[in-house]
Amino acid sequence: MAHTVDISRIITGTGTIWQGDTPGTGNDNESGSSVSSIRLSETYKRVKLPKGNGIVFVVAKGNNVYDMSQLVESITWSGAKSSMPRTLEVTMLDSDRKGHARPDINIEAGQQCLFLYNGKELFRGILFGSSQSVSRSATYKAYDAGIYLAKNMDTFVFKKKTATQIFQAICKRFGLDHTEVSTGYTINDLTMQNVTAADAIWKALSKTFKAKGKRYYVYCEKGILKLIARADNMVQIVIEEGANTIDFTREISLENTYTRVKLYSDENKVLASAKDTKIEAKIGVMQYTEQGDSEKSSASLQSKAKNLLAIKKKTEETLEVEMIGDATIHSGVAVYVNLPYLGIKKTYYVDEDEHTFTNGMHTMRLKLNAANEVYDDESDDDD
Repeated sequence: MAHTVDISRIITGTGTIWQGDTPGTGNDNESGSSVSSIRLSETYKRVKLPKGNGIVFVVAKGNNVYDMSQLVESITWSGAKSSMPRTLEVTMLDSDRKGHARPDINIEAGQQCLFLYNGKELFRGILFGSSQSVSRSATYKAYDAGIYLAKNMDTFVFKKKTATQIFQAICKRFGLDHTEVSTGYTINDLTMQNVTAADAIWKALSKTFKAKGKRYYVYCEKGILKLIARADNMVQIVIEEGANTIDFTREISLENTYTRVKLYSDENKVLASAKDTKIEAKIGVMQYTEQGDSEKSSASLQSKAKNLLAIKKKTEETLEVEMIGDATIHSGVAVYVNLPYLGIKKTYYVDEDEHTFTNGMHTMRLKLNAANEVYDDESDDDD
């Protein structure tokens, strides 16, 4: 049965000790207007959570925290590189029969939740939706702090800023806790009107990748948004046939492959180009064009064309794996894969993940992409 604990004081009982704060508010943006959001990193800052194996699911309602772990039937924890927030879906018993407990969660109240598995925090976020059925069960959907980047729209104008600086400024504008690494590449201009904060950050990261060939992504941990280099986040887990895999499928495609790249000016003048004649001898000419920045030096433009070709000429390879669950593996990280049947022994990025926790079991489905990166010099000079 669900129980409530007053987080304004310490209570000890049945192995559970709680102490915490109520949510705070965010900071002002750079223009001085007040734009704030709930600080998910503050809600459980001084809460000491239950220890032990299995599922722990708690919901914060005002100054109280409710442990609803005993009502949980299943949990799905998922994310994708194309989606800024991670998602939690929790299915719980919701019986109106005498003697049975009900979750009694109010979606409109902005209630927050926390999910731990085997003593490790995997998710904290805000409850966003619910559904109930005749089977006397209820499913609740929650998002982590990335939802504030996905839901907040604005006009963004940045001149000569790195993706790191753009990420910092956007998080500050919407009052979001954050940490970041240096992306090292200066973007001359990034102007976007009536788009989400997530769109602006993705654009900055895309520009950085095309120029330098290094991938970055945003991940939320304990309510804090983190800008991380994908190559620096290698999980020391081997996905291996016969060891931890249940099923796998590989797809190889030339649908998005190009053998030539050209960068054009606004006046339709070719600023830089690159091609791979060896691949063209096999599959023919496939040309990709993109707008270039005529203010940049010829060397910088040629470097961008070269890096862009290195990205575009790759054969697209995706691998979908169903396997025994491991909570350290999620979208954005890199893993090593050993599947002899497919002749695979190399590193892949996790593009999508879906973890399922039910009946004492943890399984996951992963969509992987071959980790092909191009490294240029790390100069932060954009000219």
